[in-house]
Amino acid sequence: MVHHEETYEFYYEGTYLGSIRNLAADTAFTHGIESFERGNFQEAEKWFNAAHLTCESGSSEETKFKNNKEVAKLAYEGQFSYTNHDYGHAQRKFEEALRKTDVAEIRDVLSSHSRAASQREVEARAAAAGVEAQRAAAAELEATAREEMELEIALRASEQEASTFELETAIATSELKAALFASNQEAAEREAGEIEAVIYTSELEIALFASSQEAAEREAGEIQAAIALSERQATEEIISQRQAVERDAFAREAYGRAAIEREAVRRAALAREAAAKDAQARVAAGRAALARDAARRAALAQELENAAQKLNTEGLKLYNAGLLKEKAGKRELALDKYEKAAEKIDEAAEKKALYVIYKSFIILIDAFMRTKAYHEAGKTMNMARKYFQDDRAKFTFKEIEGQIKKEAWSSDYLDEYLHKLELSETQIVENRDWSSSK
Repeated sequence: MVHHEETYEFYYEGTYLGSIRNLAADTAFTHGIESFERGNFQEAEKWFNAAHLTCESGSSEETKFKNNKEVAKLAYEGQFSYTNHDYGHAQRKFEEALRKTDVAEIRDVLSSHSRAASQREVEARAAAAGVEAQRAAAAELEATAREEMELEIALRASEQEASTFELETAIATSELKAALFASNQEAAEREAGEIEAVIYTSELEIALFASSQEAAEREAGEIQAAIALSERQATEEIISQRQAVERDAFAREAYGRAAIEREAVRRAALAREAAAKDAQARVAAGRAALARDAARRAALAQELENAAQKLNTEGLKLYNAGLLKEKAGKRELALDKYEKAAEKIDEAAEKKALYVIYKSFIILIDAFMRTKAYHEAGKTMNMARKYFQDDRAKFTFKEIEGQIKKEAWSSDYLDEYLHKLELSETQIVENRDWSSSK
């Protein structure tokens, strides 16, 4: 059966964003940050809005895109107020925007603008209040001198009062110590009386315990005697019943064999029924245990798959960032992003070798070959070989290895190869677990 998969391309105002929805949203967000850093807040707001509208609903980045769209709007309002010399209002807008974002580049820009608005506000207020400040300073100096004189007078009076207070405190302390000594002596006498009472109570409890122990021993002896008597009576009763049964069995031997056989058959049937029920219960318990184990294994497999998907997405984000650097002519920065993306995707494959991760390796190998980083392309191919070892993968790696040795890269190789993957009748659907081929 031929497997077809629809693909889309995302653009904003003529700019190509990518073919994967969430990665296209990340690209739009990156353009928005660049506009924000240039101080073009209106343009940044448009890019952030494009990111918000492009990303999948319910994705982890949706809230971030929406919040930073509002941040860009507040920043533009602050910029407008700054231009119109309303520096206080501008600073409040920048601070409000700061509270709504945790993106480091955006926060740096907002902090810089907030400080500038604050400085201009201070300068404006200082210029308007220059003369008044001089007058206030003179009045303040005069008030300070007067306060210092009054403080010196108050200190002298306080020193005299402190001497009198120290003397009175010493007398009161001596009286208090005497009272405490008398109180401690009375407390010691009371404590001695209480100790004697405790000793008396303990002696009484010991006597009671000894008496209780003697009574318990007597009662134990009586119980043992009663048990011995009961055992003798029981033995005699058993012997008597056995003799009666033997006499009765001898008398009814001719008539009772059929009844005994029927009873044996009934008991055997009951035993078989009980055994069958027990076997059914064990089978049910075993099936339940297998179901729980299967559920646990499925949950673990899903957890590993989710972790692998997340790491793969992070690797593709790094690849996308490298692609932007490559298009901007920054080859070394692009290679750095591609290498980090390869490490992240290798980490994803260690979790679970999914088909989407195989495709990610192919995309990265193509990126290295496109930038003539053939050594890194071979290194990335060897990473992929650890996880994908079926015949189709071996053929692909052999073909890529030949191009790396020749250092011959075809600009349309990736598009042709991915097209073959999508249309091949033997192609497995996305998210296949490749780990069994290892």
